[in-house]
Order: sequence, then C-alpha cells, then structure tokens
Amino acid sequence: MKRNLYDLCNLIETDLSGYEGEALGELEIQKRKEALRRRAGVSGRRGRRLGTAAACVAAVCLLSQTAFARELAGRVLAMVGLGNSRVVQTREPGEDEPLPEEMRGRLFDQNGRELMTYGEVLRAAGMLYNGEGERIVSFDGEQALTKEEYEEQERIEEENTFTVTDPRLLSDYTTFPVLLPASLPEDIRFSHAKFVRSRDSGERLRWTNLYFVNGKGEEVLLLQEREDSPEMAYVSATDGTVEEITVAGHSAALVNGNEIDFERDGTLLSLIAKAPLTREELIAVAESIQ
Repeated sequence: MKRNLYDLCNLIETDLSGYEGEALGELEIQKRKEALRRRAGVSGRRGRRLGTAAACVAAVCLLSQTAFARELAGRVLAMVGLGNSRVVQTREPGEDEPLPEEMRGRLFDQNGRELMTYGEVLRAAGMLYNGEGERIVSFDGEQALTKEEYEEQERIEEENTFTVTDPRLLSDYTTFPVLLPASLPEDIRFSHAKFVRSRDSGERLRWTNLYFVNGKGEEVLLLQEREDSPEMAYVSATDGTVEEITVAGHSAALVNGNEIDFERDGTLLSLIAKAPLTREELIAVAESIQ
C-alpha cells in the first residue's frame, strides 16, 4: 500500500508511548515530501507539482504538533521505536471524517465551496484553492502555497543546495558520521550526496541525502541520514505495513516492503528502494552500512 496523509505531517511532537522528540528536522520534512511525490506518481526533483487527489489529501495533514497528535490519537495499530524516533502503522481516516480544525476555512474547490471532509478533498481531484480564489499547488507546514510562492521556495532551495561526489568527504559537512553500504546489489553504485546550505558557510549540517544509481544512471536507492538526537527526532506514520526486524543487532522498521528505518552509531538512517529490490536484498544493504 502507498503511504497515507500522515507521511507529510511535519513539526511533530507527541507523547505516544513515551516519545519525547522535538519538532522534525529538515531531513524528515524532505523525506515526507518525497513520500508524497511517490504517492502522487510524481518523480524527479522537488520542483514538480502535486497532481492527484490522493496527494492533496496527504498535503492536508501538514499540521502543527498539537493537531498531528490529536489526529493520530486512536489510529495507531503498531509502533517501532528507533532511538529517539518512532515508526507508526495507522488506520487512515474515512472519507466522511471532517478535516482538522486547523484546515477549516482554508481549502476551497474551483467553485468557491469550502471543503470540509477528507472525501471532499479527494473529489476535488487536485484542484484546491485558497479563500482568495488562488490555486494551491503545494503545502509547506500549515502554509498553502500559490504558484508564485512555490516557485520562490524552489529557487531559494536550489540556490542553497550543493552536491558532493567523493564519499570520503561526506562527514566533513555533517555533525554525525555519514555511513555508506559496504555491499550493494550488482550494477548499483553511489552517485552523490546533497546538502542544503551555502557550501562556504562552514555550518555543519544535521542531515543529508545519499543517492545510488544503476548502470543507466537512474536513481534506484535513496539513503537519508540524520543525527540521532531529540532535536532531530520524528514520528513517521503509514497506513501500509510496518514490520519490526533486526539490522546489525538493532531494532529496525521495514515499511511497506521497500523502506528500512534504523539507527546505527549515532546516525538515523532511512534506506528507500526507488526500484524493485527483494526484501533480502534491501536488508542485506542495510546490514552492510557502516
């Protein structure tokens, strides 16, 4: 099953089962936006617009900490703890359930009618508007973005993103040790890592994305890494499957059969298959990361 609306909820803080993490870091926000693109059937860089009803329902739940905790209450089916963070399996809201209070009076269809339920957002088929009649093309936190606002965000992010192709240099830019797999499936290799900040600022970052490609240059694996600290803690939720497994002797979460979330040596990792890999292949890659 594809990830549900909770995959894009950022700025989360909840007391579920003793979770005490603070608001999400930028890596988790980007991770959830990537999950939304996969749900919407959109690939490539972040600058692509959201184009399906399912994606818009997901975007609706970019809520504050309190709103997310309230929405999640009563929906938890399973939970796996990963250091300071949690991966949660949930029940998805029904179409007749009302939108969270924070979204009331903020979403309208193309005829100016306010959208009140998750089902109404789905049936709007991606055509969402704000109270001024402007088309909403994306969300950032609780802010609904128009085309102009979205493109400005994209421009700023692109200006502050740089890549590093030498794996020996990756830890020079981070507050934690960047880890790499020692073993990869045949025809897959490390391509580059992305960092978001000015290369010359000297600031060490708390997260990075590592990309792996096949012989055709197509991205087939994404490895997201972050510092394992309360400040970078997160809750990630799905209405798909969450299975607790063991990676290198530590608890890990196998999510929807194509993602493994785990912790190693002070680093939180999310290994995401963007091309078909068997369960055994994905676990073997995770086991080899060091």
